[in-house]
Amino acid sequence: MADEGALPVTVAQLAQARLFQNLPPAALESLGSHCTCLDHGPGEAIVGPSDDTPPCVFLILKGQVEILQDDGPAGLVRVGQTSQGGLVGEFTAIDGVRGGCTVRAVSVTRCISIPRSVFRNLIEQHPIVALRLLHDMVSVIRRLNNRVASLQGAHAEFERIRRDLFRYMV
Repeated sequence: MADEGALPVTVAQLAQARLFQNLPPAALESLGSHCTCLDHGPGEAIVGPSDDTPPCVFLILKGQVEILQDDGPAGLVRVGQTSQGGLVGEFTAIDGVRGGCTVRAVSVTRCISIPRSVFRNLIEQHPIVALRLLHDMVSVIRRLNNRVASLQGAHAEFERIRRDLFRYMV
């Protein structure tokens, strides 16, 4: 379970994120004043699919988290992971739509919670943050495109095997 008391957020901690590097100290101080920092133990959910707290972006300071999607019969399926310096929740911060994912600590994890409104203001006031975020999102889309392409190839191979099996069964 997360520690009961939030820890102070420092400029140095925020500067760990590539997204926030080279921002003026005043911008980082202002950002930090709106954030909270909490520790989470291994296996602890940081965000759940039915979480009714306001959406936040999480900057991982220490440890590793996994992003899990409920796939119905298969249960929770790991769809991503991130570690120190990485972010989770930025898609929800942009469009306000919760993806129904669970973010869970893999190891002892310390993260900073950035409220959606604060994150959006930061993007609007500092175009370099928006440009870096856009770059990161393009990388995600490219990786997903590659995964979809490999799955389509796997499906074609599955169909060839199925046809061969049926041919030998008759």
